[in-house]
Amino acid sequence: MLAFLLKTVGCDHELNSDKQLDQCGVCGGNNSCITSTPLSTDGDQVTDTDVINRKLSDTKDRKLSEKSFDGSHLKSDENNDQRQQYQQQQHHHHHREQESQEQQRQQQQQQHQQQEKQQQQKQQQQQELQQKLQQQQDEEIVDGDSKLVKMQMKRWRKKKKDKELYRWEVKYGECSVTCSLGNP
Repeated sequence: MLAFLLKTVGCDHELNSDKQLDQCGVCGGNNSCITSTPLSTDGDQVTDTDVINRKLSDTKDRKLSEKSFDGSHLKSDENNDQRQQYQQQQHHHHHREQESQEQQRQQQQQQHQQQEKQQQQKQQQQQELQQKLQQQQDEEIVDGDSKLVKMQMKRWRKKKKDKELYRWEVKYGECSVTCSLGNP
């Protein structure tokens, strides 16, 4: 018959160890500790209050202390990891804010540049069209042709929500009388 021997492992990860975690989370501790709980901040200084965990049989008087808490200190060495984690979170949070502000600035700059490009393109198209129309009018006057160049603006819109797009079209029309410069 096989017999299995059960070996105990304590909180210190040693075989045959009887160490247990106390109420404060200390391996082999005596249930008397002071822990500090960091509070989340949004950039302003807040106060941090010590939380005391103790046995009912403990009759020592302990005083709650209140100190300014900015993430740069905690009151016990046991919470060193907690302090580092808190500082990393605050550091990461600060960098995220800076990155989001930088992204917003870049987006605004890109939008502004796009708007400027669109305005420049519109102005350039209008200038080109005016030059073409002027050339055509000059040619027609020189040739003595009786055609009048008319320019019409049409609005094209796919949906009501879409922006209105304008397209210039050149239309030719017959004059009822001979056209001259400035008189249709």
